[in-house]
Amino acid sequence: MDTQDHELDKITSLVTDVCESKFAKLYFNFIDNEKCEITEFVMSQNNFVEVFDLSDNRHFIGQSIIVNGEDIRHFAGIPLTLFNGDIIGVLYVMDTKPKKLSAHQKSLLELIANDIIAKIEKAQKQDGLKVIAKQHEDLNNELNEFISIASHDLKSPVNAIKNLIQWIEEDTKDGMTEDHPKHYKMIKNSVARLNRLLTGLGNYTQISREEIITENISLKILVDDCCATLSVSDKFVFEVDDCLIELPRPHLQILLSQLISNAVKHHDKGEGHIKVRCISNVNNYELSVIDDGPGIPAELHVKIFKPFQTLKSKDEIESSGLGLAIVKKIMKLYSGEAFIESTVNFGATFTVVWPKNKTRKNERQILDKTVSSKDV
Repeated sequence: MDTQDHELDKITSLVTDVCESKFAKLYFNFIDNEKCEITEFVMSQNNFVEVFDLSDNRHFIGQSIIVNGEDIRHFAGIPLTLFNGDIIGVLYVMDTKPKKLSAHQKSLLELIANDIIAKIEKAQKQDGLKVIAKQHEDLNNELNEFISIASHDLKSPVNAIKNLIQWIEEDTKDGMTEDHPKHYKMIKNSVARLNRLLTGLGNYTQISREEIITENISLKILVDDCCATLSVSDKFVFEVDDCLIELPRPHLQILLSQLISNAVKHHDKGEGHIKVRCISNVNNYELSVIDDGPGIPAELHVKIFKPFQTLKSKDEIESSGLGLAIVKKIMKLYSGEAFIESTVNFGATFTVVWPKNKTRKNERQILDKTVSSKDV
């Protein structure tokens, strides 16, 4: 017998002794599955209830309640009601003969019930604190990792600018040299990279908790809007499922913009065919962006969703490395998933599994400010 069952036995044994009754029952609706007539009757009451003789009570006329092969004639009990008003169970005693509990026995039964409720409230509070502590720890770990990576990435263009300025200063001692135009171009590139990183950092950290309302959205129209905002070249052909989906528009538009931008930006040709698919399941939507680009090696499938990760040097491609990290973070806020399926030379499929009905008031997540995909 485990510890929980032992504790329940101790309580019921105490109650039978105190009330001088033959049987006692401690029922919890989150543990026990089946209710008997007495359990349901006590749970329907707001306070202590007692039936002196079931055979004379209008609620139990014609009913025979058997416990361990014996007919029950008397019971007295009290619903276990938490501070917030939730009834989580009942505590009651039963006997095979008509009787009436004394005022002292009634008080003790109520006292034991209140003690049970107090212990459950305390346990729930402790469990809640543990959850909060774990969330706080996870947030701190994520923040520390984010700051560490951001610091490293920001130092690179800053140091490049510093070195270039020093080289120019050294060169200009003897007048202008043929390397100056090249140095100026490198400075401009480093400044642009630094600006992309700072913009990406701002967009990533602006994710916060707010209320947002779902709406019916045409996937085809939304993809057209994303392509227009991103100024996608006409050389890329889009094939989009013509369907309606009910999701928060701001997050969905940001997410699709990141995935479309990623497919276009990392394509190995100046043209391509991109498919946007949607499967509506009972509990979620599966949204996929499928490209015919160069594909991504399997060993990088996890890495690319981390902040500041790019497949090419940040000097080769205009990217902060935060696009897919934003996709991952949005899905995390909605308890969803984001993953990739890809083989080198055979394109890539990015899929998000977005749970339905995950936008309850005061638990909804939005970006405080619309993310500009061009800057990410």
